[in-house]
Amino acid sequence: MGALERFLTFDAELGDTPVEGADADIPPGRALMEFIAQALRTRGLPNAGVHQHDAYGWSFDATLDGAAVWCMLQRSDNWLLISRPQVPLLKRLFAKGDAGDAHQRVCTAIDSVLHGDPRFSNVRWFTESEFHSHGPGQAHP
Repeated sequence: MGALERFLTFDAELGDTPVEGADADIPPGRALMEFIAQALRTRGLPNAGVHQHDAYGWSFDATLDGAAVWCMLQRSDNWLLISRPQVPLLKRLFAKGDAGDAHQRVCTAIDSVLHGDPRFSNVRWFTESEFHSHGPGQAHP
């Protein structure tokens, strides 16, 4: 998987959804992203908490074995969570190892959260190319 972004789509009966006439600068999904961030913390994947990402989403950085994985949630036809490892340039140049393992572990933990709760459905994982080509995706990362 390397440094590729992963795209996750799903439906949820949890958290806030878009509200007609709501403040356009505050996107839906904060409660949902807080739920995911807390679920990761209880699984031993620390994160610094949820922050608004521009005017369309919510994000956090999960940290694992010194590697950071950025996760961002936004709403379109369904929920979309994009994740990617954050590897500083010097670490990419001089460090051995791969942030891909940490990224995979974070994705697997998110998958476990969503598949373990009946309020989530239609969970589909995509590579960047699958997502942009409207490929079928997979049930698990």
